[in-house]
Amino acid sequence: MTRPNHRPNGQQYLTDLGNAHRLVARHGQDLQYVPHWGKWLVWDETRWAVDETGELEQRAKETVLALLGEATTITDHHKSRSSLSMRCGRNPPRASGR
Repeated sequence: MTRPNHRPNGQQYLTDLGNAHRLVARHGQDLQYVPHWGKWLVWDETRWAVDETGELEQRAKETVLALLGEATTITDHHKSRSSLSMRCGRNPPRASGR
């Protein structure tokens, strides 16, 4: 049995697979992997070209930054905000109460 790609509320899971789905949702129309070549292609508005400039990495970074932006909009569940921030590679601020 396969797991669904989205949680019941329609949001992506906070996993590497969820992040991959976010990347595809944002940029999939312009990215293509060719297994036979072991290379990524990027649509340059005219043709598919081998990614020799790091475009895939730039788009992946942009996707993660957008995910971090999502984390700042979560106000109802500190746990969800904290989890989302950590998926972005950041540690959320801790409440001071010592």
